[in-house]
Amino acid sequence: MKPILLLFVCLAIGSCAEKPTETPSSIDDEANLPAGRRDYEWRVMEITPFNYDYFFSITGTSPQNIYAGGGQGLWHFNGQSWRKVSDTFLHGISATPSGKVWGVELSKVFLYEPQRAGQPMIESRDFTGTYPDYPNVILNNVWNDADNNVFVYGFAYKTEDQRLCVAFIAHFNGSSWTTQPITKIPHNIPLILCRDMKSSNTYIISCGENDKNGFVPFRRYTVFKLNFSLNQAERLHGSMIPRVVWNIGRKTLYMDTSQIFTHDKGRFDLWKDFSECGQRLSCLFGRHAKDMFSYRVRDVGYDLLHYNGENLAMIYEGNTNPQDYSSMYQMLVYDKEIFILSERNPANAAYKSIIIHGKLR
Repeated sequence: MKPILLLFVCLAIGSCAEKPTETPSSIDDEANLPAGRRDYEWRVMEITPFNYDYFFSITGTSPQNIYAGGGQGLWHFNGQSWRKVSDTFLHGISATPSGKVWGVELSKVFLYEPQRAGQPMIESRDFTGTYPDYPNVILNNVWNDADNNVFVYGFAYKTEDQRLCVAFIAHFNGSSWTTQPITKIPHNIPLILCRDMKSSNTYIISCGENDKNGFVPFRRYTVFKLNFSLNQAERLHGSMIPRVVWNIGRKTLYMDTSQIFTHDKGRFDLWKDFSECGQRLSCLFGRHAKDMFSYRVRDVGYDLLHYNGENLAMIYEGNTNPQDYSSMYQMLVYDKEIFILSERNPANAAYKSIIIHGKLR
């Protein structure tokens, strides 16, 4: 079991799969957009009162309705305080517009309904054995943009060797689950899924490609455009292969270590280049093209950076003690507030998940 758990941790660190709750403006209208503000008031919240805990994912529909899922189950934030609402161990969660929460753990999918607070989550589906030749399934995340449009994704692998695997994606239409065989791509682990903003029928998924030596670090990243109605999976080719895929307005953006691209007519076009800043970036979030966030990775942890249309600047320093380490994972972006799932790892102390909360003055 240890290799599986280790892989989950690594995937959680590299994943930015939670969708923004607010709908940002279009990059096409960038000239008319206001510069994003940076006058945040910051506070750090602990989700649980325990000395040690570990959460993998956050989701929500508003600043007064946020969930965190992980080793301590499912916890809810009402704008004032956190409380546990389910004991179910979860590796990825996603809230629907109606307020339900989907979660995944190993091969199983669970559903939480707010009226059932305090009760076990409903087991919706166990995908073990879906592919006879790859009978074991590990789901690392879940994504939705409607109650009848929910995706779970991860990989299926052979019993004799976990490294012999294929990508795995399943879809919920509001009443039942169906698998998507076109995504049965060898040696690829889906990491990030989002809608292709150019079409209502296609989706973009970023995958880490493993090799015979194991999963992490991945040999390379690959990106596919998926059209489930036409049963098509198209690999996007170009001079660079992005690690991160994200939607900002009516554009789908692709990011490597320090550059952001769009993709059109079979090629990646450079949109923003932050390589001169010497920044190694991880993840991409934002309200619009002049109000975007990313994480800078340093030896002692992560810092929060902000792009306002003119420059990229640090707005929150994650760690100042060289003996400690801090990480930043998923982010929820609302009109005047942001919530960042983070982790403290003080020297000689246990891991502790925290929420960094920023609110515009």
